[in-house]
Amino acid sequence: MKKFPNLFPEDSPRIIQRSRLVFKEGKWREVTYKREKLTASGVYNFIVTLEGIVFIRGASARVADRAIGHIDLAK
Repeated sequence: MKKFPNLFPEDSPRIIQRSRLVFKEGKWREVTYKREKLTASGVYNFIVTLEGIVFIRGASARVADRAIGHIDLAK
């Protein structure tokens, strides 16, 4: 697996609610911070894998009028 360095190390991650993506019972499921298991649907622009766990956030997600990015998902 290829790892990508942080091109903007001066940026600080923002605290966000992120979900995990899991494959269960033949379907991709989004496990939210509330532990809800939803069938994953829609557009996910950002996917971050940390130690085998896949974190996602919807493409339209924003915090303080700024789009959420990879650094926010990775914390």
